[in-house]
Amino acid sequence: MRVKWAAAAALLPLLSACDGGMVEVSDPFYLGNFESGGDPWLFRCTQGAGRGCANDTLPDGRILRAGGNAGYIAFQMDAGIFYFRRVPQEKRGWGQNPEAVVGPLDAAGYAATARELGLPAMDVEW
Repeated sequence: MRVKWAAAAALLPLLSACDGGMVEVSDPFYLGNFESGGDPWLFRCTQGAGRGCANDTLPDGRILRAGGNAGYIAFQMDAGIFYFRRVPQEKRGWGQNPEAVVGPLDAAGYAATARELGLPAMDVEW
């Protein structure tokens, strides 16, 4: 039983907080990293910046820039530009309504989709 608790305790920092500061994209979504100097990832922090954070159901990997508005979160990675529609349950726990990420899009594809759907400008950088 102690081994299970030790494993859970080792994972807790990865799920509950991030090292370094966090940059708000649009609450509860933030850019942050797992280790000082590490690549920025997109996190959902249900209790504010650096509190109750996880990135499950969100893409893994380095985020170059991001943006958010009342309807969508968008972000650029090395592989292209992605977005997802925001949901009312985004602050009420994990797995209730996971994000359906669309992409990758190139710059022209994102611009056309942004005009059609009202996607946000990606003006947040790490």
